[in-house]
Amino acid sequence: MKLFTVLLFILLFQSAFAQKDSVSNDYEHGISKNGYMEGVWRYNDEPGMLALMIDYSNAKVLFLKPDTNEFVIKIDGVWKKSKLDIHPRYIGTMHDFKMIPKFLNYPAQARMNETAGTFYISFEIDTLGKAGNYRAHNDIGDRCADEVIKALSAMPNNWLSAKKDGKTYAAKYIIPITFKMSINNREISPKKIRKPQELPLATKLTDIGVHVLGISRTTEIH
Repeated sequence: MKLFTVLLFILLFQSAFAQKDSVSNDYEHGISKNGYMEGVWRYNDEPGMLALMIDYSNAKVLFLKPDTNEFVIKIDGVWKKSKLDIHPRYIGTMHDFKMIPKFLNYPAQARMNETAGTFYISFEIDTLGKAGNYRAHNDIGDRCADEVIKALSAMPNNWLSAKKDGKTYAAKYIIPITFKMSINNREISPKKIRKPQELPLATKLTDIGVHVLGISRTTEIH
């Protein structure tokens, strides 16, 4: 009985001093305790448009905005387009992806060589809801793709896996990336890829752009 009383006191003490934070903005609403999501969180991809609602206390998806588009999933070892019962979805607001440019550095080598242009990053969401296997396609070089992959890899790695007819599948996304640079009001021409490779079959996610003015950096979303 004494041990139970001591344990109860410890739990009450920890609860009383647990750090709670409330988040409420145009894109997400919920409460976290000591850095962990608690209770029901609501995520908007656009202000005022609910896209995802998660009950973290019970690990349940309460709402997922329907999407009748076809997604690229791996069926019997082959990537194919298919409509899904549950589409692969980042657990959070997709607005996070539009904020990625704020965390990118235009590589020094790219600035020195005046490297600009568009390339693509593909990645997969496995059946456990983890993103990985990041790959660059039609890379413009000078570590631009490395910088984007580093930023993507640093994001919270939690996704809803693709599901169809009660079965879970791996899925593939691809993101077009644009690096832009201007020096002394002269916009640098995009780098031309001599032999552009065919892009893999994947679901297009969004566009990300970086705009560089001289040696200072600003970001621009397309």
